[in-house]
Amino acid sequence: MSRWLKVLVIMEVLVCFGPAAALLLLGVVVAPMQVYFLVTGPREAVPGALYVIGSVIAGLVGLGVMTYVLRRLFTGTPINRPIVVVAATLAALAPLSFYVMFADTVGYRIMAALPFAAAAHILYLSRRLFATSKVVTGEP
Repeated sequence: MSRWLKVLVIMEVLVCFGPAAALLLLGVVVAPMQVYFLVTGPREAVPGALYVIGSVIAGLVGLGVMTYVLRRLFTGTPINRPIVVVAATLAALAPLSFYVMFADTVGYRIMAALPFAAAAHILYLSRRLFATSKVVTGEP
């Protein structure tokens, strides 16, 4: 991958994942309070606390997977476990689907939809790096 393409991919990541990263930072800040509400709060607070904690965990998984895939994409080394990468990507994007479907404003919906498009594009760019498994047929 050429230097300019790397710069463009980094710009895409910053633009598309920037607002979601801000939400992740906010979630990391309030996660300890949500754990406290989960343990000591009333039953009405439990679903919201679980959603925030799960969203933070999913966001951190997504950050790790995105870093891994981008590192592999920029160096050109193969991705040995593509099923794990795709499953972690889907798990990381799952909490954002709530914002896409139920956000109050169009801006929030666009902000939540951008990571879906960027993740699909990055996975598409790295499609040749996914290691193929060899099927053993029993024939020599």
